[in-house]
Amino acid sequence: MSFRFFLRYTIILILSIGFVLSCSSDDEIVVEPTAPPTNVDRSANQRQLGEAANDILSADTYRSLTLEIVSVAGFEPDQESVDQLVAFIKERTFKPDGVEVRKRTIATSDLDSLTIEQVAEIEFDNRMEFNSDDNLAIYVYFADKDSDETSDEGIVLGSAYLNTSMVIYQKTLQDLARKAQGRLPLPIIESATLQHEFAHLMGLVNVGTDPVNPEHEDQAAEGHCNVDNCLMLAVVEFGNPDSMMEMLENDGIPNLDEECIRDLRANGGR
Repeated sequence: MSFRFFLRYTIILILSIGFVLSCSSDDEIVVEPTAPPTNVDRSANQRQLGEAANDILSADTYRSLTLEIVSVAGFEPDQESVDQLVAFIKERTFKPDGVEVRKRTIATSDLDSLTIEQVAEIEFDNRMEFNSDDNLAIYVYFADKDSDETSDEGIVLGSAYLNTSMVIYQKTLQDLARKAQGRLPLPIIESATLQHEFAHLMGLVNVGTDPVNPEHEDQAAEGHCNVDNCLMLAVVEFGNPDSMMEMLENDGIPNLDEECIRDLRANGGR
């Protein structure tokens, strides 16, 4: 399985042009760290990006969803961002038995930066939730390191890299929020990043969920939308930082446009 394939869908901030990217907290369950299971079948959670799109969207196979959020201590997501992600999931998927959140922290990797292969290794060593019976599990890792793809030319904010796995480079998001000097709060950046990456897990755009209208996909930016003001626009990932920050500050987190919503509905979602 090629990780180059997964990297096509990472959130990247090109510094020369830049990027900035409710449900009740009663859904949340905090669990103490324990050893990952050794005898579980991981195969359903180690497939190519987009292959679980229908499983995430519909209730045909899985009637509930567990969101496992694993963070390095000190780099946990804001609760508002988690609540908004749960609300986003509930709005666009059919999970009649609910969405459950399990959060815990782990130690730092002690690496200078993270390749996507190293992110996958951290997942293998620490993931505890896997698909079982009629429950689907999604893994989200909040890292305390930058991506190895981050450079003077661009910074990576997050990546959906397997069918039920994604990473958020929380250190990078925190650094970006500090540079914004209050203009753009961290929860806004987190929420936009989380929802964008989760939308890739749901198969957008043309990543496991076929477009109803093939012209909807941006031919110049594979895996993204070409409709103005959509969450899945490539410009959201590669836009001018000042204009992006102004857009988020004035209009809030972008929504999915009607074309993206049509795609999700055609693949079993709402």
